[in-house]
This record gives sequence, structure tokens and C-alpha cells, in this order.
Amino acid sequence: MNIHGPVWTDQPSRMRILDPLGTEGTINRLQSRLLYPVSSIAITERLRYLSFWAWITDHLDRHTRDERQRYEKIYLFANVAHDCDDEGTHGQGIVSRQRELDDGRKVGDIYDPTVDTVNISNDNFTLTSNSSGFDQYYKGILYNLLLFENEWTLSPLGKQLAVAFDEAISVEFSELQSAVEAERVQPALIERFAEHGCLCQLSNQEREYLTKAFLGLYTPETTWEDLDFLEALPVERLNLAPFLDRENLAESLIAYDEEDASTARLDVMEAREQADLTDLEKYILSGQHVFTRTSLLLILYAGYWVTERPTKTPDFTPLAESRALWQLVIHTEYFSQACQALLIGFYEAVRMLEPIGEAEVIERILTAPEYREALEAGLAAEVEPSDGELDTRAQIKNSIYYGQAFETSHRARLTPENDTQSLEEVGGKDSWEALTTVLTSGADALTLGSRSEWAFRTLLQDALEDTPSLAKSARVFGYSTLLLSSLQARYQHDFSADEFAPYRQWFNETERYPSPALLWNFPYDPSQTVATVLQQFTDDHIYTQYFNRLYQKLADNPGKSPQLMSTDADGQLSYVRPFNGGTPNLPTLKYDRLGDIFFELGWTTGNSLRELTLTTHGQALLEKFYVVGDR
Repeated sequence: MNIHGPVWTDQPSRMRILDPLGTEGTINRLQSRLLYPVSSIAITERLRYLSFWAWITDHLDRHTRDERQRYEKIYLFANVAHDCDDEGTHGQGIVSRQRELDDGRKVGDIYDPTVDTVNISNDNFTLTSNSSGFDQYYKGILYNLLLFENEWTLSPLGKQLAVAFDEAISVEFSELQSAVEAERVQPALIERFAEHGCLCQLSNQEREYLTKAFLGLYTPETTWEDLDFLEALPVERLNLAPFLDRENLAESLIAYDEEDASTARLDVMEAREQADLTDLEKYILSGQHVFTRTSLLLILYAGYWVTERPTKTPDFTPLAESRALWQLVIHTEYFSQACQALLIGFYEAVRMLEPIGEAEVIERILTAPEYREALEAGLAAEVEPSDGELDTRAQIKNSIYYGQAFETSHRARLTPENDTQSLEEVGGKDSWEALTTVLTSGADALTLGSRSEWAFRTLLQDALEDTPSLAKSARVFGYSTLLLSSLQARYQHDFSADEFAPYRQWFNETERYPSPALLWNFPYDPSQTVATVLQQFTDDHIYTQYFNRLYQKLADNPGKSPQLMSTDADGQLSYVRPFNGGTPNLPTLKYDRLGDIFFELGWTTGNSLRELTLTTHGQALLEKFYVVGDR
């Protein structure tokens, strides 16, 4: 699907297969709880759209879909007229003269500054799906940032943002309104609007308000009319403990006083009586703004540490609670990739052997010599520098998960065959229990090293690049086994500790089957052989889960769910098509949007977490929250 700025495109001609096992669901739920206002839209997020739509809404009692289109067309032209460069930005959504519309024409072909007026009616051109950026992308963001109370009503926060935009630009709203009503706009108006109204010209006042909106720096009131931005950035507002236990309503409904940092817990009976809460009350009392605040600062600090290395290891002390929750997010990402890799290995084996029954497919994979070889090679792998470019986003995750990160690009390398040892030699016997014991033993156990989740995922990714064959499927199963076992070892070593209980509780309230909780509450006999456990896991949570989820989708939307495999009346499987090009999918849109947000707020020099460098403003922000510098 192609997305161009505020223009949406037609539906793809071929349907994609989304989350075939449901493992991405928990990732998305966790991310949504931690980054509620951050959208998952697939375009570069431009924050001045929020100012623009707050300004439009502030001047109108109501606005229709057609009116919103015409207002956006004028704004689109103003951005083209400004003809700014895209320094510091990249990706979809950077408005320019070359942006194509649905009919193939370019925006620059429609906007002609030499004519008397430009036709902005739908007869001349339309935005795809007849929708504006407000309808397609930004309405939800405006709600989630508490800038809008409803589609036609600004909150006091949104009102302040609208005023800041109005003070920054060089046109009057009445001029745009007249053009929208006439369905024609004069280039002179466009050129004046372009002087200070472009997406790249976010004013200091707008940026301050948007910074406070994203960080939840407003009075924690539960009625719209009482919301207001805080005058100064508070120093210590990073405590998540009061908001972690949502199962006990009395604990989760907190009256949080930002002024003196005191908390008044509601009586249990009173809390139950207030179960029928407004969305705003739920947002504030559950501390959603604090989850977002700490998450943004955590990722920004991790990026700062990865890039600057001011200390030998990152100091997450002020953000320890947020870090623990994000460790669970990354843990779940590893789990999802392992499960999807097993599914890919399974259907590729079906492709080689079809028609064939499920039990025989798994047996052929697990009895292939390459399965055992992959287990042994993975346990003997080494980590070494590589020639690739360092991916800062990956190292941000490593720093959060491991408390370590690479300074240059690294890879996991398989050692020569004669350097490997069998599981019996390494762990004393061939059993799942012995494998997890091996992974938690040694001085560097569970660090960012050769027996880490990162290393096993790297080997798995390399194996998935091979041409489909039974041998490839066996290797994929072997490395997936190591990754799943290392995740269980992580739980046993770190996440099962008593002090981690609040974070487990938070995770358990959020997760949906299948999730890493399968490995935490291990349903299999750990004394069984590794292959036996993997066979049972694949049958229960890969094969059965795939078809259960497929049949549910078919029941909900008959004929609208493309399949990876088919099965006949005798249970014989046949291959149909690949998933995601034969590689696991990982939800990354929120990470991508974080890059946009950091850049637009002036915290980083570019809009990608893959190459993150903080500005002095970004470092100053961290210092205000005592995340860096003296505390």
C-alpha cells in the first residue's frame, strides 16, 4: 500500500495475511498501554497537523467531511508553496510538489501560482477515499493527547494549541473559510499562508504545548473544563507503582496530585461505586499519561546512552519501573518471532512434502539431522563484529533488555562443526530442563552474548533467508527451539523474582494468548527430550492455533481470509502461499512514529530511531527529569 502525505490510496489488490498466530496482539496491547497517544499510522507523523486541525475546529461549530477536504487542500498547497526541504525527515508523508494524488497527478501540477484562483472542489480533484488527514490519521491522535473532547470541541489544552497556531501564521481564518465556501482559493492567500504555516515551521509555543501534551504535563483533572498545561516541568513524576495493579480497582483509581506529588487512594467501596467512569476519568486515574511520559523518556534516554556512552552501562534508576515493562515488550517480540518462524518452517516443509499430515510434517522436521545440528551449532555460536551499519533502534532495545548494547554492528557466527558439542555433553542429558539449565549457567549467562535471545534470533533470521527445503525447516526449528528455551530461562532467572511481581501482574492483565506466559506456566514435562517438547509446542500452539484462528476469521468474514495452508477431509495438508515474504513480522509503526515525534518536538536531529542523536534540547529535557546529570 502506498501512502502519500495526507492522501490515502486504494486498497491493495492482494490481501495480506496479518498476524496468523495472534502473537502480535500482545505486543500491540503492551505498546498501546505504554504509548497510548502514539499512533500506528504508516505515514510520517507531522505534529503541526495537530495545530492546524485544532485551529480549524476552534473556529467552527461543526465541519463536514467535504469541508475538511477543502481546508486540507488549501493547507496542502501552502506546504507545496513553501517548498521546504526535508532535512532531518524521510519516509511517507513529507508533503512536496512531487506528491502524487490518486488519479496520478502531482500536487505541483494542480497548484499554479500564476492563475487567479485554484479550483479545490471535488470535481477538480479529491483526496483518496474522499477523506482528509484529520479523518484518516490525526483525529485519534488529537483525542488521545486530550486536545479534543469530541470531534467538534477542543479541550482547554487544544484551545491553547489553536491560539498558538493562530498567532504564528500570517492569514486570518475567515479568509480560508471564504475560500472553502467558494471552492476556489487565490494563490496570494496560499503564499501568505506558506510564510509561517508550513508543517516544517512549528512555532516555539506550539512545540512547548505539544511537548507537554505528549509528556502528560497537565493538571490531572477528571473534568474537561479543568484541564490545563503545567507552567513548569516537574522534576519527579516518573512513579508507575500506583498504576500497575489494575485488577484491584481501588489501587488503580488514583487521585494523583502533580503539585505536591501526593496520592490519595480511593476507598475500595468508593472505587467500586465509581466503576462507571468517563474516558477522561479512566485516562487520568489509571495513570495513562504517566505510562506514556516514562516510556518516552526511557526510549529517549536509551538512545542518548547508546549514542553518547556517558557511562559504562546505562543508569535506568529513575525509570526502572518503565524499563521493567519495556523488557516485557521486547521479551514478547522475541516470542512472537520464534513462533512465527516455527509456522514458516512448518508450511515450507509442507510445501516440500505435500500432501502430508500434520504429525508427519513435525516428525520429518525434528528427525532431520539438521535440527540437531542447529541446536548444537547454536549453543557453540560466537558473537563478532560485522561490516554492517549499527542500528541504533536495535541497540536501544538491547540496552533496555540487557543493560548492554553494541557500539558497532555485530553478528552471531557459527563455529566450525568440530567445535560443537552435543546437548548431552554440554548439559548432561537431552532434556528441555537441561537445555534451560545450560542457558542460565556461566558467568555471561543471559547477557548480550552468544547464548542470548538476540544471538539465537540472529541465527534464526539468517536461516530464514535460505531457499525453502526440509533441511532449512529443520534449522529454523532448531534455532527457534533455542530462542524459546532462552526466553523461558530469562523468566526463571529474572522475571519470576518476587520483586518483579507487579510487572508480571501488569503483563498478565494485558497479554492475550498466545504469549510468553506459555513459557512461564510451562505445560510440558521438562524432563522430556527437547524434540518431544518442541513437537508438543508446535502441535498445540502453532499448527492448532493457526487453523483455529483461520477458521474464526473465516466465520467472521467468509471468503476474506487468505490461507498459508489448506487441509482436506483426510487431514492432508497442502501449501498455499507464504507469510510476509517468509520472515516473521514485528510491529514497528509505533517505534517509527516515535522517531517522528522526537524530531518534530526538537529532541533529536532526525526522525528515525535507527540513527538517533539528541539535540541540546533533548538532553536538557532529560536533565529536567533528573534522568541525566546530578540527581
